[in-house]
Amino acid sequence: MEKIKFEPRISQAVIDSAIDGIVIIDHRGIIQMANPATYKMFGYTEVELNGVNVSILMPRPDRDNHDTYLRNYLETGKKKIIGIGRKVVGRKKSGETFPLLLAISEVIIEGKRYFAGTLHDLSEISEMEDRLKKSEGRMLYLSEKLPVGAVYKIGDHLILNRRIQELIGYSNEEVYSLKTWFQALMGSRWEDYYEMYKQDKLRGFREVRTYKIKSKDGTSHWVDFAAYGDSMGEVWILHDVTQKVKIESELLYLNEELEKRVGEKTEKLRDSIQALQSINNKLLEREFELQEALSRERDLSELKSRFVSTASHEFRTPLASILSSVDLISMYEENNQADKRLKHINRIKSSVKILINILNDFLSLGKIEEGKLSLKPEEFLLRDVLLEVDSELQYLPKQGQKVVFECPEENISLWSDRKILSNILINLLNNAIKYSDQNVYCGCVLDGHLLKVSVKDSGIGIPEEDKRHLFTRFFRAKNAENHQGTGLGLSIVKKYLDLLGGDISFESEAGKGTVFLFKIPTKYEENTGN
Repeated sequence: MEKIKFEPRISQAVIDSAIDGIVIIDHRGIIQMANPATYKMFGYTEVELNGVNVSILMPRPDRDNHDTYLRNYLETGKKKIIGIGRKVVGRKKSGETFPLLLAISEVIIEGKRYFAGTLHDLSEISEMEDRLKKSEGRMLYLSEKLPVGAVYKIGDHLILNRRIQELIGYSNEEVYSLKTWFQALMGSRWEDYYEMYKQDKLRGFREVRTYKIKSKDGTSHWVDFAAYGDSMGEVWILHDVTQKVKIESELLYLNEELEKRVGEKTEKLRDSIQALQSINNKLLEREFELQEALSRERDLSELKSRFVSTASHEFRTPLASILSSVDLISMYEENNQADKRLKHINRIKSSVKILINILNDFLSLGKIEEGKLSLKPEEFLLRDVLLEVDSELQYLPKQGQKVVFECPEENISLWSDRKILSNILINLLNNAIKYSDQNVYCGCVLDGHLLKVSVKDSGIGIPEEDKRHLFTRFFRAKNAENHQGTGLGLSIVKKYLDLLGGDISFESEAGKGTVFLFKIPTKYEENTGN
């Protein structure tokens, strides 16, 4: 469609005078602009509405779910309502709900997404539909008062109200049946539209359709088509949205102008503020340095104290296991007792691994807290890292327990920090082995430029009330107190993934097991890490 350009003052006047509500939001769902019809429709003032989340205009559960719907669209690009009209429910400031006809369009300006919604109050139409069901005579009378087009189908006969006749230029005598309706208004493709109508009827007219119709004088109009039908007949409501289409084109122009003006104003303000900021920043920088140094000193002091306390407790069990195994080995001197010696040697190895892991946790956390951990990205194959991790964990599984790697793609190439990725896997798999008696599963899959890795166990799970603290250092879930651990592993994993530009999530149910899922870029870039 050819873009229609107006002067800004004319454009604003068109929007301000529109009888339908017009709302513009950004990609976060925040209202950037609304017209007077919107304020009147919902009972808010401009100050109350602009700058807040658009979900304020929705009843529950749509109010609670709107941000999720918007985020899913931004992530997947899958359209559910954008570009089509749909009947929805709005919520006024007073709490009263009412039906709306909503049409949403999307525009992208300088890489930023905006969404423009046109809202038509269907309250009057809905009330009239209820009355029309009670009395055919009353229905026909009221139809002449409707501000939108209405068509009533009784059998194969159509009854058109005054508004629709004015819009299409045909009289009721000229368009009196389904066939004459589609032939007159839909042109050469009328049979396709007729088939679409029949399919919509079978589904109960659940969707609002937007059609382009051709009037008798040859002019084209865009209309939103909504219908209701039962055994008595059907009622069609046709709303002329041609002006809305023109306004949407004009909104593109207004958005461009708005961006330009905001840029000019921002540049002037920036020059004025920079001089003040320069002085203020020097003072703040010095104050921040002092506060940061004091905070870091306190954190390191606390870390050292926790280290001494935790280490003295956590070292006791593996050290006792090593001592007892050494004593028992000295008792098995005969050649036929080699398997018993080997059993205790493996116990010693396992205990040493536990001690090493505890020390590694403290050393890693110390480096991260002091800002001394630097990344060393290199190119490597994921397969090689998994082999190293498998070898590292060989003495940890319990009897009958295995670590199963499920990575269908053998040659996934990565540019990242190999050692940190290995430490993340070891930490998560070590926890899964520790808190479960059954097999542990590690799955890997390549999703575009992301590597997704899952670690699944069928162990003790995580209590609901402990989940929000899971990545806090030294925190341990209440059902894990009888298992060896420092409470640092997941905190370190989270910090590692921040450095690699990745993230982590989990699902867990107490008594049934846990699944951790983390993602990292296949190619590390310096500005992706924190």
